[in-house]
Amino acid sequence: MMASKTFNTNENEKDDMEYNMEHPKRGKALILNHKKYDSRLNLPERKGTDVDGINLHNTLSEMGFDVTIQHDLTHAQISNQLDVLAREDHSEEDCLLVA
Repeated sequence: MMASKTFNTNENEKDDMEYNMEHPKRGKALILNHKKYDSRLNLPERKGTDVDGINLHNTLSEMGFDVTIQHDLTHAQISNQLDVLAREDHSEEDCLLVA
């Protein structure tokens, strides 16, 4: 039996089948674009990643997201970015997207 897809306006309901996507803002999107890796990993540059990042940025912007692209961050910098995002108030936003 398939669960019914009813809209639940109770934002605190943990068992909702769907996200509440009727907030005033769509939300933030953080794109982590990695073209160059740490030289110790001896990995080649990722060709085409800049175009992918631009395409994803454009698509998410069209969907109403406030998009930020970060390039070639270290592990510590990524952790910091995620900590900053986690501390922000997202109560007026539908969701937070990290790609």
